[in-house]
Amino acid sequence: FQEITQPGCVVRIKAPPQFGKSSLLLRIVHQAQQNGYATVAIDLQQVSSDILSECDRFLQWFCATLALKLGVTADPATTWNQLVGSQLSATLFVREQVLRTVNRPVLLAINDLGRLFEHPATAQGFLPLLRSWYEEAGHDDLWQYLRLVVTYSTDSYLPLDINYSPFNIGLSLALPEFTAAQVLELAKLYELDWGDNEAEQLMALVGGHPSLVHLAIYHLSRELLTFDKLLQSASTPQGIYQGHLQKLLATVQQQPHLGEPLRSLIMGEGAIALDPMLAYQLEGTGLVKGSAEGWQVRCELYRQYFQQALFAEL
Repeated sequence: FQEITQPGCVVRIKAPPQFGKSSLLLRIVHQAQQNGYATVAIDLQQVSSDILSECDRFLQWFCATLALKLGVTADPATTWNQLVGSQLSATLFVREQVLRTVNRPVLLAINDLGRLFEHPATAQGFLPLLRSWYEEAGHDDLWQYLRLVVTYSTDSYLPLDINYSPFNIGLSLALPEFTAAQVLELAKLYELDWGDNEAEQLMALVGGHPSLVHLAIYHLSRELLTFDKLLQSASTPQGIYQGHLQKLLATVQQQPHLGEPLRSLIMGEGAIALDPMLAYQLEGTGLVKGSAEGWQVRCELYRQYFQQALFAEL
């Protein structure tokens, strides 16, 4: 909240899926509105692949969406100049047609920026713009109006020169897993009489994954099943995580080349090295986490489930 009061700031929120990025983003947008800022939220999950695959088309879509959501009547199609190129056209449109017209701080929230990584040409055209706008704010009063907040799941593999990347500027927030104390605090909020033993048992299964912890505590608070039954059935079709696990499996099945490295991770005792592109793709699903020693499966629940699911396919 303090950072978005800084002219031309960039806030980068990184975390696996279902760790609370979108929730935090909504809170930041609300705070900006309380500050009297204009706000606009753009979710790249809502953009079709045919738009994302063409950089010029994506930049025009981005500018048109930005203007529309801020109530600016200017149309990028009428101001686009092919002679100066898409990037400069987009920069001039945002500065002259949007920031100058709105004439007050604008908080731009971009959700799931990592979606661009699937389209390298567009990523290489758009992401350096974000950095350039941040740098322009150092000496340009209009660009100081722009306050940028972005979310993404991974930056392990980026098709960008580090000098043009927006992923090494501004305030970086990596959302962590819950601690044991936080698990106990959440259980208390749900009026569960837990001690260290319950927290340790649940975390042995799902780690501190916020969504998985919350789902378990919610079901137990509603007395929909016992704690022992939850643990025993967690990775089975009868378990509370079945829908979540099926979505993860579908994601892996859509990218068959991830199967073999995932099998290696599941069978490994500790962390292993991975090809950077494979690490980026697996981290983006939330299935793995990295450390100084290498990569490993995020939690025991995933290990148990994928041991059954992947090896059943062999």
